[in-house]
Amino acid sequence: ITGLLVAGRDPEMALRWKAVYSLSRLRETSAGELLLGALRDREALIRGFAVRALTRDYAERSGLGAPAVIEGLTQALYDDNAGVRINALRALGSFESPELAARITGLLSDPVANVQVQAVMALGESGGPEAARELSRLAADDGRPYAQRREALLGLARADSAAFVAAAPRWSGSRDWRERSTAAEGWARVAPGPGTDRPDFLSDRDARVVAGALGAWARARPTPDSALARAARRLLGHPDAIVRTHAANVIARAPSAADLPALREAYRRAERDSFPDAALAALTGLEALARGSAADRAAVAQGFLGTTPRPEDYLIRRWAEERWPDAARVWGSAFPLKTGRTLQDYRGVARRFVVNPASPDAYPRVRIETEGRGTLELQLFGPEAPLTVANFLGLVDRRFFDGNRWHRVVPNFVVQDGDPRGDGSGGPGGAIRDEINRRRYSEYVLGMALSGPDTGGSQWFITLSPQPHLDGTYTVFGRVMGTTVALQRIVQGDAIRSIRR
Repeated sequence: ITGLLVAGRDPEMALRWKAVYSLSRLRETSAGELLLGALRDREALIRGFAVRALTRDYAERSGLGAPAVIEGLTQALYDDNAGVRINALRALGSFESPELAARITGLLSDPVANVQVQAVMALGESGGPEAARELSRLAADDGRPYAQRREALLGLARADSAAFVAAAPRWSGSRDWRERSTAAEGWARVAPGPGTDRPDFLSDRDARVVAGALGAWARARPTPDSALARAARRLLGHPDAIVRTHAANVIARAPSAADLPALREAYRRAERDSFPDAALAALTGLEALARGSAADRAAVAQGFLGTTPRPEDYLIRRWAEERWPDAARVWGSAFPLKTGRTLQDYRGVARRFVVNPASPDAYPRVRIETEGRGTLELQLFGPEAPLTVANFLGLVDRRFFDGNRWHRVVPNFVVQDGDPRGDGSGGPGGAIRDEINRRRYSEYVLGMALSGPDTGGSQWFITLSPQPHLDGTYTVFGRVMGTTVALQRIVQGDAIRSIRR
């Protein structure tokens, strides 16, 4: 810490920004004056990292005091850099003060779309009558982008439950599954679980809405809840794998001996899925049951482990090695892997990308045509991540990404695509292993999204600002080339027309 505090005042920008970044990530209380002073740094990168740390909790713990921090954040709302404005809004929202709503409202007309989105989110956190009025207006304005309207409705659920109840019906009855799913998420904040005063999203015709509703209810009730558990048991046999995943995870919080047959069947049904999420959730429930009484452990050993063959999916066997020793003893090691590739396949990939790294073919390019936002060009890093690049190009050639939406956009952090379901849980079937390399997550870098180690498939992201905490965990396999104007315009829900070589 002493070294970082010294480096945070170094005249060399390359050292100074890394020190400020580290101190802000650590939330180091002794760095309060340094971080507050960094809001006036000549470098926008440093101002952005500093402002992100100045939350209400940090203001209290560091002794800076809320008034001084709020004044600094208010000045940052007028920064020339959009990333600084976004981070200032994010920090202001943490104060949850209705008095700040007037300051935040001015950024609803910011020229940068994602600044507007972050302003809507900050209003929802601030609360109060003024925020509720603005959020009600935005949630009903069909001329606004989906990302803003979505955050407005969810903000109402947080800021004013009565206003949310008044605004929600048009979302609950929408033909667009995304709007019904948003309404379900909002209802989970206001009144978790089905009731006489809210729609039954668990019976929705679209499985993505059911999954969203059950997942939101589970997040709203993180401890065992009898009504939630009853709903989860009803949905454990649902046709959709993500619904079954949420259901099994809920049951795993407090399983009973009576759940053994249903969890066993859920695991066996998941063997037909193209991804292991539902199987792992069922195993989580079975392992939790086995940690109960001696009778429960014996029942699981006899009724499941003793009758279940060794899983083909190494991710399941690795999960067992890490979390369930009894299963690992029965099933054996996660390794060696069955990759489905021959030695010739690997030699082919090596010839394309690794043998001659100076060749232009080693760094292929793809072009992304967005719906109404412009065009992006990506350069892929074949020598550093050959299997990831080969996998990505194979999906491009299959037109896998065409027509998808940017299902996740976090202002000043990442934009993410690659989910054909559109709710963040889809993939191509199967997974590739991570290829951690020396490339770092500076701004506009392409990375592989994961749900755990070695779970990459089709979801990928582009960083909107430097994110060093991602280094060494997520495979870097490309970067944006040329102009980033289109990238800066993308908001959640925007569509991709096509991705082509």
